[in-house]
Amino acid sequence: TIGYDLELLVNTAKDTHLNLGARYDSQEHASLLLGLAFKFNTDIPSAVGITARLGERFFGRIESTLTPTLFKHFNFAYTFYDNDFNVHKKGDRMYNCFYRQHQFEFKYSNVWWRNLQYDVGLRFDAFSKPEVLYSSEFITFPAGNSSKFVNYFLHLKYSSLDKTYYPTHGFHFEADYTLYTDNFYQR
Repeated sequence: TIGYDLELLVNTAKDTHLNLGARYDSQEHASLLLGLAFKFNTDIPSAVGITARLGERFFGRIESTLTPTLFKHFNFAYTFYDNDFNVHKKGDRMYNCFYRQHQFEFKYSNVWWRNLQYDVGLRFDAFSKPEVLYSSEFITFPAGNSSKFVNYFLHLKYSSLDKTYYPTHGFHFEADYTLYTDNFYQR
C-alpha cells in the first residue's frame, strides 16, 4: 500500500465577537445591550471584554482575562452601575432609590480535576449615597457622601452533568461565600 502524509498549516485569526440585543419591559422600558470581546494570541493568552446596557438603568463593564496555563485564569474587571428603582409595600410605591456603584474586581480561577472549579478574589465596591424620597418607614444611610467596601469571596462549582442542555443524569452544586468589610479586615 502507498501511504500519504497529511500536513495541516493552521493560522489563528483574531477572535472578535460583537453581540447586540434589545429589551423592552414595563419597568425599565427600552434597553440596548452591547457586548464586544477580543482574544489575543500573545505569549500568555489573554482576552478583553466590554459589556454595556444603555437605557434607564445604565450598566458598563470592562474586563481582562489572562490564561497562563490551561484552566487557570486571572481576571481583572471594572463595573459601573447606575441604578434607579422603586420600593413597593403591598402594591403601593413607598419611595424611589437612586445610587451609583463602582466595582473593581480581581479574581483567580482554577479547575481542579475534571468537575470542580473554584474562584477566589477581592472586590472593591464604592456606592454613592442614595437619593431617597423620604419615608418614615425607611432607615437612611449613615452620614457621608459614599460607602466603600472591600469584599473577599470564594465560589465553588461542582458539576458531573452529562450534557449542558437537557442533562439526563449527574449532579450540579454551587456555593458562594463573601466577607464584606469596610476596612479590609472587619465585618
